[in-house]
This record gives sequence, C-alpha cells and structure tokens, in this order.
Amino acid sequence: MTPYNGIGWLVAPSGGCGADAQGNATTVTLKAQGPLNAKFTWQPAYPGEPAPTAVIIYQDSNAQLTDSRNGYFDASCTCTDGLGGSATFPSSSSTGTESYQYVSATPGADGSVSAPSVSPAASCTVSSGAGSGSYAAVAASVGYVATAYPVTINLNGATKDSSGNLNILVGQGCKASLSGLPSGTGWRPTTYSWSVSGTTFEDWEPTTPGNQSANPPIPANSQASFYDPGPGTQTNSTYHWYWNDPSQQTETVTCTATVTPPAGEGSSFSVTATQKVTVYVPTLSMLNNKVGMGYIRTTQQGNVTETDMIALQPGNPPAGNGSIWTAAVSLPSTPAFGTGQWAYLQLIKPEEYITIGGQKETSKATMNGEGLDAGFPYMGTFFTDGRLDTQGDAPKISTLNSAVTNAVMTSSFHTYLMFMPPANSTNDTRWVPLAESLWTTNFNATLAPYDSWIDYPVGQSVGQVSLGYNLTAQNSFPSWSRIVPTGGSFQ
Repeated sequence: MTPYNGIGWLVAPSGGCGADAQGNATTVTLKAQGPLNAKFTWQPAYPGEPAPTAVIIYQDSNAQLTDSRNGYFDASCTCTDGLGGSATFPSSSSTGTESYQYVSATPGADGSVSAPSVSPAASCTVSSGAGSGSYAAVAASVGYVATAYPVTINLNGATKDSSGNLNILVGQGCKASLSGLPSGTGWRPTTYSWSVSGTTFEDWEPTTPGNQSANPPIPANSQASFYDPGPGTQTNSTYHWYWNDPSQQTETVTCTATVTPPAGEGSSFSVTATQKVTVYVPTLSMLNNKVGMGYIRTTQQGNVTETDMIALQPGNPPAGNGSIWTAAVSLPSTPAFGTGQWAYLQLIKPEEYITIGGQKETSKATMNGEGLDAGFPYMGTFFTDGRLDTQGDAPKISTLNSAVTNAVMTSSFHTYLMFMPPANSTNDTRWVPLAESLWTTNFNATLAPYDSWIDYPVGQSVGQVSLGYNLTAQNSFPSWSRIVPTGGSFQ
C-alpha cells in the first residue's frame, strides 16, 4: 500500500502597474486565496482489499508575492499560509510564507478521506510609485500539496485467503505491528496502546519453563503446568498473543499511536488503526464415551486361583479399557492452514483405599492429591485429518491378595482433548483445549467374614462409572502441580 496524493493549486491572474515617462499612474490590487481542499479516494491493490481505518495527512501550504523589479512590498501586502505562518511587510528578505502540518484522519465507509480545509491568502495593492522602471510584473499566488499515508496493522501469523481477508487458528501465535507511521529526523518517540477482542492468552505449556526475571521469580518445574492469561505488555511497538475462542469469531485488533512531528510541522496527534481477523476453531466430531463396569480379575498362581486387582474393564474375562473416548478433529480446506495435531490429556484425583486386618490403608497417589495422569500427551498424538481415533483408560487397584478384605476406588477424572495448530514461517504455536469429559469410578468390593478373594467368580461386578462422562466442547485450560504415576502403592 503506497501513499496517495492530492494537490490543490490556485494562482491569481497576474497584474501589473507601471509608469511612463510622464508619470501617469495606475493602481492594481492582486489577491489569491483559498479555501483549498483535498479529498482522497481509496484504490485497492486487489479486489476486496479493505480500506485503511486510519490515515495520516501531510499538508504543505504557501502564500507568495512576486515582483519582477526585485523591489519590496509595502505594509498593504499580506501573506498567510493557512497553517499558522505569515509574512510581514515591508521586507527586503521575505516574499511570502510556507508551513507544514501532519494530522490524522478517519476514512469514511467507502475509504475516502478529506484533508482539513486550508485557506492561504496573498494580496497586495501596487501603484506606479512602487519601484522603478517603465513596466513591472507583480503576482500573488497560493500553493497547497497534501499527501495521505494509510496506517495499517500487520498481523504476522495470520493467513490471507484468496479474497485478501486475514484468518488464524486458535493456538497460533499472532504478532501485531503498525505500518505507515512517519519516521525520520525530528520525529519524537511514539507511544502505543494495543487491544484485542475475543478470548486470548499469553502462554500455556505442560511444564513450567521458569523465569528468573519475573517478580517474584518463577522456578522451572517439569512436574507443573504453566499458564499466563495475559494480556501482557500492550504499550510496545509490537504485541504478541494467542487466541482461544470457543467458536469461530471475527475479532478486532486495535492500536492507538501518539506521534510528535518535527518542530514546526504540527503538534502531537493520535491515530487509531483497526484490523479484522477471523479466528477459526477446528471441527470436532465426538462419539459418546463408552463405559464398562468395574470387575474383579482373577489369575492362576500355580494350583491356586487368586484375585490380583479390581479394574474398570469390560468383558468376561475383563480386558481393555472401560472408559473409551472416540473423536475426530479436522481443519477447513479454505483457508489452507495445513495439518495440525491433537491429543488427550487427563487429570486424576485418586481416591484409593484397601483394608487389611481391619486397618484402612491409603494409596500414596491419593495422599498427594490431584495431578497429571501419567504424562502428556496421553497415549500419543493424532493428526487433524478428520479420521476417528480412540483412546481410553482402565483405572484399577492392583496387587490384591488374600489379606485384603475391602478395596475402594472413588477416583475422579478430568479428560481433555487438546489441539496443536500447524506452525508457519511467521508464527509459533501452543496447545489449546477443545473439549473435556468429567467422570468418576465407584468401586467397592468387600468380603464377608471368613470368605476369601478366590471365591469371587471371574467377571464379578464391583462398581461403575458415574454419568456425565461425554466429551463436551470447552476452552478452559487444564492446570496441575504434580504428575501422578501409574500404579500407586499403599501404606
């Protein structure tokens, strides 16, 4: 996008006065004056290119008197350029005035913008007694030039479609900067103020990277997630963030900049630019979470059949995952974003207890509270190709023996579906949540007095999963401060 120009120019008809040898005299009054106006019409570089939302206009206005006799003008002469400058007469060194000014303007709906009206003026009454020579040419003129500079917001990280519109995925980094601000000798520092609509964040990571320059310092922690909701510093010349909108939205980025021109070229002024961008959320297809009952599993130890665990596993004999999640994630073909990834993440709050000899024992996992289940990603990653993929879980209490008279598992689980958008040469990316599932186990297996675990038949039901386990679209980030290992011991 290049500056577009408007030029106004007005010259009064030349007049003259002279004297012949006999001294016959003529008096002529010359005037040239505004108002002068410049209107700029937006001409897009390609069909559909949006008009700028902010423009800086440079104005150059002058008023001049000229005399071919190289004489000087008397006090009846005036020159004002309409931008605050004027010339005082009589003067042997000045024949006029010229001033410069930068101002901001807001284009109309059609992209047209008008410069402030300027009224330069030059006038003089000249008689035969002014100067010498038989003839003289005297002229009064005013001149005006205006240049308009579109001020736009650049969004590095956004993808431009065939119509020129900007698009971005949730989780893709966006870095904004202003383009078109004047610069150079005499321009003084510019102040900035950024704002962004929609749901945004500064950072989310599955481990805490640490930041010793923060106040207070943040230590690195591989066992804890890290979330910075932002908005971060919004007063620099650039601004960086990620979107996490719950659904497709058209958002607005706004920047107000205050600039101060060189001395004599106008006062400080503010200019506000906006940029629209469409934020896309992947299409998510989710099947209902399938749930199996909890069962006791028996194993053969030599000649003795002994129970070794209770678990959320279907079938007889029980096997596989009792809690199953099936989903597919896809991206639009237009605009062309590329291929991303998705994965499951699970938080668990273990509640696991056994009773031996009348004494209740608690698993170490339970004593330490909620945390990340095993690690992230949970059981691998998948591509955003629209194909259904399945994962699941089989919570259990293992290593039971004949000394255990009661086993209870009432753990709660928080399963997330996370999305990682594709990166490109101008952005970075972060995992963002697309959906979640909340579910709990309710196992309680108790032996009657003098019974033994081996009396339980294979496939004996001991509990079930609560309702409310289906994956539901949402955009709240998971958070944890520890990792829960698989298979906790009791004490």
